[in-house]
Amino acid sequence: MEGTFAAEIFGTNVEGRKLFEELGWEYAGVSYHRMWKDGNVPEEQKEGSMGATGMYATFDAASG
Repeated sequence: MEGTFAAEIFGTNVEGRKLFEELGWEYAGVSYHRMWKDGNVPEEQKEGSMGATGMYATFDAASG
Protein backbone atom coordinates (compact mmCIF):
# COMPACT_ATOMS: atom_id res chain seq x y z
CA MET A 1 0.00 0.00 0.00
CA GLU A 2 1.38 3.39 -0.96
CA GLY A 3 0.30 6.81 0.14
CA THR A 4 1.28 10.04 1.76
CA PHE A 5 0.97 11.02 5.37
CA ALA A 6 1.29 14.57 6.65
CA ALA A 7 1.89 15.68 10.22
CA GLU A 8 1.21 18.98 11.93
CA ILE A 9 3.35 20.00 14.87
CA PHE A 10 4.27 23.28 16.51
CA GLY A 11 7.87 24.28 15.81
CA THR A 12 8.27 24.85 19.56
CA ASN A 13 7.37 21.21 20.29
CA VAL A 14 10.98 19.99 20.41
CA GLU A 15 10.19 16.59 21.92
CA GLY A 16 7.40 15.90 19.43
CA ARG A 17 9.56 16.81 16.45
CA LYS A 18 12.37 14.64 17.82
CA LEU A 19 9.95 11.70 18.08
CA PHE A 20 8.74 12.13 14.49
CA GLU A 21 12.34 12.29 13.24
CA GLU A 22 13.26 9.13 15.20
CA LEU A 23 10.35 7.39 13.44
CA GLY A 24 11.69 8.41 10.03
CA TRP A 25 9.53 11.47 9.29
CA GLU A 26 11.22 14.42 7.57
CA TYR A 27 10.45 18.14 7.64
CA ALA A 28 8.82 19.06 4.33
CA GLY A 29 9.73 22.74 4.51
CA VAL A 30 6.14 23.90 4.91
CA SER A 31 5.38 26.40 7.66
CA TYR A 32 2.32 28.53 8.19
CA HIS A 33 0.90 31.15 10.52
CA ARG A 34 -2.31 30.49 12.41
CA MET A 35 -4.98 33.17 12.48
CA TRP A 36 -7.68 33.27 15.15
CA LYS A 37 -11.16 34.79 14.94
CA ASP A 38 -11.07 38.24 16.53
CA GLY A 39 -7.50 37.47 17.64
CA ASN A 40 -8.74 35.18 20.44
CA VAL A 41 -6.15 32.43 20.79
CA PRO A 42 -7.46 29.35 22.67
CA GLU A 43 -5.63 28.68 25.95
CA GLU A 44 -4.29 25.39 24.57
CA GLN A 45 -2.65 27.16 21.63
CA LYS A 46 -0.96 30.02 23.51
CA GLU A 47 2.81 30.22 23.80
CA GLY A 48 4.10 27.84 26.47
CA SER A 49 0.85 25.87 26.60
CA MET A 50 0.24 22.19 25.89
CA GLY A 51 -0.58 22.96 22.25
CA ALA A 52 2.79 24.56 21.72
CA THR A 53 4.80 21.96 23.61
CA GLY A 54 3.01 18.61 23.63
CA MET A 55 0.47 18.21 20.84
CA TYR A 56 0.66 16.99 17.25
CA ALA A 57 -1.63 15.66 14.55
CA THR A 58 -1.28 13.29 11.61
CA PHE A 59 -3.39 13.19 8.47
CA ASP A 60 -3.67 10.28 6.06
CA ALA A 61 -5.02 12.16 3.05
CA ALA A 62 -3.90 15.73 3.58
CA SER A 63 -1.18 15.73 0.94
CA GLY A 64 -3.25 14.42 -1.95
